Amino acid sequence: MSTARCLSRATGRAIGYRSAEGPSMGSEPALIATVDRIESNERGELLAVLVLDDGQQLVVPLAILPTGTRRGSVLRLRWEPDPATERERRERIRSLQQRLFGPEPGTEQG
Repeated sequence: MSTARCLSRATGRAIGYRSAEGPSMGSEPALIATVDRIESNERGELLAVLVLDDGQQLVVPLAILPTGTRRGSVLRLRWEPDPATERERRERIRSLQQRLFGPEPGTEQG
């Protein structure tokens, strides 16, 4: 287990995030979160309130967490790039900007 240091956006203090090392995990940084409670929103959707080591809270739909997740479960969170979705969203934003503001200066209209 190794620790990466970064600043908490909530407190501005340096905090450590553990990274798991193993045959398939490499040394990717991972956040460790504990399921503090499970709530439902106004639509009746079940939400898990995750608490990170520095006290920050993250609220996510329970349905996206592993089966069997319950109050007190400890989860390792990883971030994975999604280039296809990123391209799609950038194109959607670019299209909206062109509709609102016209073409970017220096681009030709066909």
